[in-house]
Amino acid sequence: MGMKNLVIFGRIDDAHLRFISRELPEDRVKCLFYDPLRLIRADIELPTEPGNLPLLCLEHPADEGEVTDVSVQEVRTPDEIDMIWLRNKKIMQIINNETDQRLYFSAREHQRLIHSLVRAYECRHFNTIDATIRQSDKVVQLQMARAVGFRVPKTLVSSNKSSIAKFVGEHENVIVKPLATNFVPPPLDGSGEMVTLLTNMVTSEDLDRHDADSFAAAPAIYQRMIEKAYEVRLVAFGDECVAYRIDSQASEKGRLDWRRAQFEKIYHAMEATDEMRYLAAAYLKRAALAYGVFDLVVDRGGMLWFLECNSDGQWAWLELEGDRPVARMFARRILELLEGAEMPAATCMT
Repeated sequence: MGMKNLVIFGRIDDAHLRFISRELPEDRVKCLFYDPLRLIRADIELPTEPGNLPLLCLEHPADEGEVTDVSVQEVRTPDEIDMIWLRNKKIMQIINNETDQRLYFSAREHQRLIHSLVRAYECRHFNTIDATIRQSDKVVQLQMARAVGFRVPKTLVSSNKSSIAKFVGEHENVIVKPLATNFVPPPLDGSGEMVTLLTNMVTSEDLDRHDADSFAAAPAIYQRMIEKAYEVRLVAFGDECVAYRIDSQASEKGRLDWRRAQFEKIYHAMEATDEMRYLAAAYLKRAALAYGVFDLVVDRGGMLWFLECNSDGQWAWLELEGDRPVARMFARRILELLEGAEMPAATCMT
């Protein structure tokens, strides 16, 4: 195999990208970072007339940190780009001033451009744009998980107080979580801070305190709470996976949502079970994803339950020490894709 060019659309200071790029063999893969928030200069052309190839000429710091070394990268598509990795995390969530406004606008336009490049010139990329958009829908996730054999908690998606009250009455413990929005930006006048929305309990007392209009203001996901023994963050790429056990029930803060205890020592490497491997691989195939990050629960009876799958979930904080099995798995699989391995295709929409 000759040298392959991998364009990575994402943040230079994203630990996930850095861990993986350092595992890729330098004599076989050249990683070209496209970071819309760190660009010093960008000359980009997407010709709309036939006969001309798109050009990407990007200048930004060669590594994270201060601008001490500039990396200049120039490639033409599709001749010189073997694959594009779209790291689909949100680029900016907080806008405090005019500088942030300019960066936000610039980053969104660069994101739109890379999507246009992928679609107009049929560039090989992962995870694909369409699969990622579909996968971001939590209701679709639950349907796909059930279809491949995962256990899924009893669920109601509603903004109707009567339906929610009935659901709460039918189940001993019910939790609520947002359909899509985990972060609410602060007021522009600076009178408040960003609000983080995590998983919470819903009780009959909560129903008594709020009128129907309060529930109608925003639909949400209501689920029967699973009595947890422990939780699992499982990172899967194709039919390969790495699992970390999360002892959330050992933490007072993290019992309902382990993210409230994310800085506590409740994470441990574990061997993924055959059930986890099979179901994760089946899910990725059905969703047409190359990789995904699963949040799972093992209940007190030892049964495995699906909560959600993030097509670009976080895992780097679990690999700050040790031999980084997730990063090495990604590097192996990306190399296979660069060498011509077949890209996943959806077997069914849901």
